[in-house]
Amino acid sequence: MLTANYDVLGLLPDDKILDLGCGFGRHAFEAARRGAHVVALDAGADDYLAKPFQSEELIARLRALIRRASGNSSSELIAGGVRLDTRSGRVTLDGEPVKLTAQEYKLLSYLLHHKGKVVSRTELIEHIYDQDFDRDSNTIEVFVTRIRKKLGPDVITTIRGLGYSLDDPAQPGRG
Repeated sequence: MLTANYDVLGLLPDDKILDLGCGFGRHAFEAARRGAHVVALDAGADDYLAKPFQSEELIARLRALIRRASGNSSSELIAGGVRLDTRSGRVTLDGEPVKLTAQEYKLLSYLLHHKGKVVSRTELIEHIYDQDFDRDSNTIEVFVTRIRKKLGPDVITTIRGLGYSLDDPAQPGRG
């Protein structure tokens, strides 16, 4: 987490942070001459947010960047009849609302964000829980079983020895 007091930050595609408010150097000179937002965007930043800003706006912009990076321009993540709206937190199956616990929602959301890829049990644990969680616990398996009961047995595929995968039902190679 960033704790320094930055005036302007640019998040570059290679996950580097460009500090345009440091008061010296080429970028600071260009920022003063051309405008910080122009320099940040020309340097490769995907977005620009100047101070003062609300943390909710920053978080919303980060969610949008993550959606675009994973190929999703909408707040809805879809696999077959399953829809998860990241903005409202709602999950539906064939248009009908489905109630999920917070952990079930996080697990489903993570798999939908990584649709078509195998996600390891360890990766899911790291995403859902704090660092001090007991990694030998079987809670991921329990959550997968509950989600399958609520959304159907074929929604999440177990890849033995590797993890879990969530694909569109029409895609070949599921099983």
